[in-house]
Amino acid sequence: HVIDDVTIGKVLHDHRYDRVADVRTAITNALSQLSEILDARGRASIYSDHCFKPPQQTPEERKKLREEEIKRVREEREAAAEKKKREEEEEREREEKERKEKMEQLLRRKELEKERREEEESLKEAEEAEEERKRNFLTRQKKEREWQRDKEREKEIDNKWGVEADERVSEREWDREEDWQNGNSDQEWEREREEQRRKKQEWERKRKEDSPERDWERRKRNEEELDRNWREEKEKKRREDERERERERERE
Repeated sequence: HVIDDVTIGKVLHDHRYDRVADVRTAITNALSQLSEILDARGRASIYSDHCFKPPQQTPEERKKLREEEIKRVREEREAAAEKKKREEEEEREREEKERKEKMEQLLRRKELEKERREEEESLKEAEEAEEERKRNFLTRQKKEREWQRDKEREKEIDNKWGVEADERVSEREWDREEDWQNGNSDQEWEREREEQRRKKQEWERKRKEDSPERDWERRKRNEEELDRNWREEKEKKRREDERERERERERE
């Protein structure tokens, strides 16, 4: 026999089949293939009494088996391609998700950095405004003291020249009585009065020269107007800066 017990035992040993059904199927397929080859060469049948006869397959059955095998292979390939496509799609989705997360983190960091800068600028502006308010307050106090000193000085000057003028008027009244008693003419008295008016004008001029700060109220109004204009300009600049920051946020 071409296929003897030793050969069958060797096949069983080499392939190490786990189940009896697998062994029977393998032997049947091998015998069927060998039988077809030997029959084609005109050899005698190799089956003996102790071998089981494999089922005979018609050409239609073999064709059907081949078609099923082709279909199975095609389905396996399609399944493998579908699996690969699904894995690639999942990989793309994962990469897209990671990219979006990174972009969101980057935008969030930028937003936090922008908020931090705005907060620092706001604090800086508040500190500058507080310092400016303190300086203005101290300057205002200093100016108030200067204005008060000017007023006191004006009052002292007015009192000084007023007292001297009153004293001179009294002296001239007394002199006039003496002139009448001494027989001096009214023309002399008129000349004295004219001289007195001239001296009074001279006193007024000298008083103004001694008091160049007499227009302190006007200066005070001017300084208040300058302060008001400065505050308006500062507020205008603050609004312009705020609009510029808003436009920058819209561009981002």
